[in-house]
Amino acid sequence: MSCTNSLIFAAVSFCILVMNQIACAADAQAQQSQQCGGFITSCKEPFDHSQGFLQGTCKTDKGRWVVTSIDLDPHISNVNGNMVLGNGYKKTCQDFGYARSSTSFIAAANCTKFDGKLRRTGFDVNTRISNQNGRLNWDKNCGS
Repeated sequence: MSCTNSLIFAAVSFCILVMNQIACAADAQAQQSQQCGGFITSCKEPFDHSQGFLQGTCKTDKGRWVVTSIDLDPHISNVNGNMVLGNGYKKTCQDFGYARSSTSFIAAANCTKFDGKLRRTGFDVNTRISNQNGRLNWDKNCGS
């Protein structure tokens, strides 16, 4: 093989390798961006939502069950007695609890409205929290 052919072969091989790496990275990013919530399918009772933290028992990739928790305060806000995306809800909410169904997990609390009265409100954290190898993770890029 001539020196020119060897260089062309090396250049083509390098391009194929780089293109493959880019495609793999794009696939991984697409899979990661599609992960939006759904922790209740791989986590089990007992759950606890107290003092603004959510705690549960979740399955790892190897099938072990581990206790894990996540602070919801950096992700949820109180706007006039409604829990919405944002941060700092623990400052104006109290009496934390939850309601669970087969498809949702509502973190609930009594939150202060603008008029000072309390409103029982909730936020479906199952739309934002996933189980990442036994760890509760807030999925930031899940729609609006």
